[in-house]
Amino acid sequence: MVSFSTSELQHLQQFIEHGGNMMILGEPENRDYINPILGLLNIEMDNGMLVQQSKNYDRDFILANVSKSNWLSTIGESNFLGKDSVLVSMPSAASLTVLPNSPFEVKPLLVTQAANTWAQEGLKFDRTQVLIDPRSNAEKKSFPIAMTLTRDVKNKQQRILVVGDADFINNAELIRQSPRTSNFSVMTDLFRWFSNDQFPINTNRPEPTDVVKVTASQLNYIRWGWLVLLPIGIARAVTTFLIRRKRR
Repeated sequence: MVSFSTSELQHLQQFIEHGGNMMILGEPENRDYINPILGLLNIEMDNGMLVQQSKNYDRDFILANVSKSNWLSTIGESNFLGKDSVLVSMPSAASLTVLPNSPFEVKPLLVTQAANTWAQEGLKFDRTQVLIDPRSNAEKKSFPIAMTLTRDVKNKQQRILVVGDADFINNAELIRQSPRTSNFSVMTDLFRWFSNDQFPINTNRPEPTDVVKVTASQLNYIRWGWLVLLPIGIARAVTTFLIRRKRR
């Protein structure tokens, strides 16, 4: 990647100041390229990466939780909120920090599980070694991975989403079956939020009134008409035509 130039950052700053909506997805290894943009929003991607203890998955495969209270107050009602636990798979993610004096109302949407997830320094690890949690119980806490930033600008609400992982919306995560995650539903409702409830498009239409209903017995008559009566009628018409032609 190439760092953003001063001119490009100035254009982004103007876009933000005029109330433009944004979705910023970043990866831990791209922290140095993403943070200049996040700095315009008083957000910072933290050093290192998140790791999670698991018997079945790599340590950098993070299963994050949806903060239901923040989701309801920001995005609104969603079908998946009825589940006991809403998981979002995020391979290789970094946590986010809100810097002082932010002009936005910031709410964490996706957070880590405090008991088994923490931040490690550096981006490399030895997969052959057992992952040991270095924290004491008092130090265990959740880390925000996705945040919404909102404020009123020019009589409309400015909406910005910042996520410390870009892979959670790739095809593999959207259709993941093991473990069962809600990435597709989460992303669909985020797009709905960005579009002010105009997405997904409602293709429903009124029920038609000029419907002809056919019973099973009537369908049998129609089938026999096509398979038997129609061929017989065509054969008789052709026969009659040939006989009359021969007489002439």
